[in-house]
Amino acid sequence: MVEQLFAAAQRTSVIISRTKELEQIRDAIYRPGNELRIVLLKAEGGLGKSRLVEEVLWRAGNRKMREEMGSIPPDHPDWNWSRLGNAVIADLIDLDDIRLHTRGYFMRQVRQALRPAELDFTVYDAEDSRQRRLQLQQADYRTMQEAAKKAETQFLTDYKANAQNQRIVLVLDTAERLAVATSQWLLDRGLLTPDDLTFTTQNWLAERIKNAELPNTTLIISGRGGEGKQFFEEMEKAISSKPCKVVRIDLKDFDLEETRQYFEILAQDWKKRAGDSTQAQNIARTFEELVKDQERLEVLWLYTGGQPVRLSLYADLIVEGRTIPARLDDSPEEARTRVQTPESRDQVRFEIEDEFITLLFGHPTDLRSQILQALVRAPLGLDAEQLHFVFNAPLKTKPQDWKPDSMRLDEIKSTLQSMRLLSLAKPRARDRMGLQDEIYRIYAEHMAQADQNRKDEHAARQMLYAKLRDWAEWHQEEWEKKRREFQEEDERNLHFNSPANALSVRFRPAPESEQEERVEIVETIRDWELESLHYRLLHDPYAVNDAYFDLAEERWLANDEEGDAITQAVMWRVIFDPYASKFFELRERPVAQQRGE
Repeated sequence: MVEQLFAAAQRTSVIISRTKELEQIRDAIYRPGNELRIVLLKAEGGLGKSRLVEEVLWRAGNRKMREEMGSIPPDHPDWNWSRLGNAVIADLIDLDDIRLHTRGYFMRQVRQALRPAELDFTVYDAEDSRQRRLQLQQADYRTMQEAAKKAETQFLTDYKANAQNQRIVLVLDTAERLAVATSQWLLDRGLLTPDDLTFTTQNWLAERIKNAELPNTTLIISGRGGEGKQFFEEMEKAISSKPCKVVRIDLKDFDLEETRQYFEILAQDWKKRAGDSTQAQNIARTFEELVKDQERLEVLWLYTGGQPVRLSLYADLIVEGRTIPARLDDSPEEARTRVQTPESRDQVRFEIEDEFITLLFGHPTDLRSQILQALVRAPLGLDAEQLHFVFNAPLKTKPQDWKPDSMRLDEIKSTLQSMRLLSLAKPRARDRMGLQDEIYRIYAEHMAQADQNRKDEHAARQMLYAKLRDWAEWHQEEWEKKRREFQEEDERNLHFNSPANALSVRFRPAPESEQEERVEIVETIRDWELESLHYRLLHDPYAVNDAYFDLAEERWLANDEEGDAITQAVMWRVIFDPYASKFFELRERPVAQQRGE
């Protein structure tokens, strides 16, 4: 069942019907000239934005994407864009990582994304390292601001120097996450000005566009048009104030012919990988028959609306065979009638997706189904070690008291690896695995429909979030121990022979490598603090009154402006998560929310 279940969810070897869009992006990269070019790629969930930007990176020669997707087929030399000109293709930057909401971390990640090209950011690296060390030492606010400004200035200086010799291509995905929603109420009432938010990536990026500080660059920004409305409006304002070349791409659903091509390529892919596998051969034949069955194909297209992610999900129901929803057996005439109004169309989709939920998540003994169940409840994404602890540690067992099973861990790692190229899977920050946004929506809507299901789901999430909170707090404490070891070593080296020279005693100067290690420890502690806060809030939204404010105050007292901003962003993301919030047990509607704040 495992292989069959994900037959249609396998990523196709050839991208479907995005020829025009690929040509537009290729031109934005390789056309002669050194002006800033911006590609705004907008579409709602499930239309293949991430697939398209990955294809761009692959064709343009990005090292990471070539390693993951393989080399360009020799029979398609025109796909190899890297022969077209001198361009540096940075690694994909997924803005779902909440740390990227602040300019300092964003600049650091841009520099990291360009590292394989060995561009020269030597001076910026030194300034950024100095700024982070000052943060470690809890320098005063003015000193921190000056250091941050100096690092920013040097980043732009180094960036421009590198852009003189080659075009730099930056690809930002999930851009809707950057929208500044946390302080909108204050902005609307004039209590904050845009200048107060210059440390946010959205405002920083808009300023760089306005000031023409990204020369010889192709900036590809991909995101949801609806959820990212505010972000894209800010980008449009910045673009309008400074002439630059702009390409606007709005991805559309597949038409009937493109839907046929999708299944045709799936059939070809399964034929190639079939070998002696009877199961794979049967899957290939199922897709071949579907391509020939014009009526079934049209019904599938009508009910999915040609949305790629729905096509893969609905087709899995057909391939699996034992649970084909009755609606997919409708005639084309019946299907056309049912999709005439949004209400009847949504009702049909809901019925079909209900079957899909059972198929995908209703096999508690299957490891893939267990992993998907955990991932759909944990939008931060999970890695194999977290999953092993969640699945196999007895209830209320603390991570420090638990002994992992290496064979079981390897099994989970292997299963996760096999899921990486599924269309419903999406990599998350820190080498975690997450899911495509539409899967969270479908699952939440169905599980929240019936009161008992919602209560059961709430109880299951409570157990999961408690374990993940404990996991984060344990890691935080382990890194705290490492920090204390350095502090204790410093204190042991402090000694004086008489009270008279006590004031002249200084800590020993630490070598640069040790200072970098200390900075990494502090930043890792912050990451685990934020993850702990995330799961504490999911477990109990009322924890915002102590967990969030305590951590925010600690960051503020340490003059960690970015840390404070990220802490706030974590809080707002959890509280306003449209899917997770369906399973909150709110005792009453917050007064601030009643006032529209």
